[in-house]
Amino acid sequence: MTIKSFRYFQCPVLQFCVIIICLIYGEIIHPYISLNAWRLPDNKPSDDEVRILLIADSHIEGYHSDLWIFNDILQADSDDYLRFYFLKAVQGTNSNGVLFLGDVLDTGDIALNEDFTHATSRFRKIFLSEKDLFVILTPGDNDIGGEGNPVTKKTLTRFFANLPVKYGNYKYKFVNFYSDYRKPEIRPKISNENSSDEINVYVSHFPVISHEYVHFPLNLLKANASLSIHGHLHRSQIIHWKNTKNFENAQSNVEWIQTPQLSSISSQPLSFKLNDSLKLLEIQNKLTHKKQIKLYGELISIGVPSCTYRSGYPQITGIGLLQLYQNKSIIYTVLPLYNRYCTIFIYCLLITLLIGLKFIFYCTSISFKFKYWQKIFLLIIIVLILLMIYIECDIFARIGKLF
Repeated sequence: MTIKSFRYFQCPVLQFCVIIICLIYGEIIHPYISLNAWRLPDNKPSDDEVRILLIADSHIEGYHSDLWIFNDILQADSDDYLRFYFLKAVQGTNSNGVLFLGDVLDTGDIALNEDFTHATSRFRKIFLSEKDLFVILTPGDNDIGGEGNPVTKKTLTRFFANLPVKYGNYKYKFVNFYSDYRKPEIRPKISNENSSDEINVYVSHFPVISHEYVHFPLNLLKANASLSIHGHLHRSQIIHWKNTKNFENAQSNVEWIQTPQLSSISSQPLSFKLNDSLKLLEIQNKLTHKKQIKLYGELISIGVPSCTYRSGYPQITGIGLLQLYQNKSIIYTVLPLYNRYCTIFIYCLLITLLIGLKFIFYCTSISFKFKYWQKIFLLIIIVLILLMIYIECDIFARIGKLF
């Protein structure tokens, strides 16, 4: 290709068309393609069904002093992404309510009051505009502390004051929701004597079961729960815990219903039955004659993936959909979200090429005393463009899992 050949790319109409095509693909075609993978219910919830959207680890972007003007761009892009898919999920599923499983903010536990208020205001605009949905929220470690930073009364009070939604124990139809966190002045609305046809669900940010440990908080033990829902891990997974009265080793009764979704996310609905619930049995040790508490029954633990492409796992983001029926059967589906980093990568690549072409056009328009200097200058520009493209590919391959 000669130097004059680059002038064909200088046409403003051609550049404008390329930009428009990229924007149409990135903002319209690509997002809507992912909607075709959603497995949505065919009808509205019946009287014997409770349909809930599960939103985990939204990590609303906070303020970063080192990003200057890019703060607004990053916040707007992330907010629009979350808002678009949340509205599509609400419209497509006809859900009764929404469960937020913590880490709604990115650095809420250490943010200044002004930044915290701004972030929670954006959260309300993204998620809390649908008036017909009941909303239950449990805070995570990025909201109030708990992993690295201690949970304090100040962080709890600030969080509850800025997000006026339901916390703690709540009942909707035949489903009882329990959580560790609730406002001190609010008492549980659920009777301790639960009906046999009711479903008890424990809502938390941290998982209570894994293959490495079993950690049942006090509220979970008191709830007589048969289902636990959590976020934090940024991936979809389902674990079944089972123990009988005569079995001593609780850990050996943990098995996967759905293994952790790490490389890709499945949109296939999973159906299973809640056959039993978690129960407490008080027994007396024959040797020490001391009373001990034994756990038995069954508990299914559902891990919900993050809903933001900034989670560190942009290829496995999604919104959970949970359908609970009065006969104790449930259906869990993940609505996968597209990898936004693919679009951002295309935009960065386009900007790099357009700026590079501007320098090439400048090189071809100026006169050099010796023509070979012009060719050397042009070669240097091309090498720099290729180097920038390589760096962009490397960065997005690391953070965006593109290749």
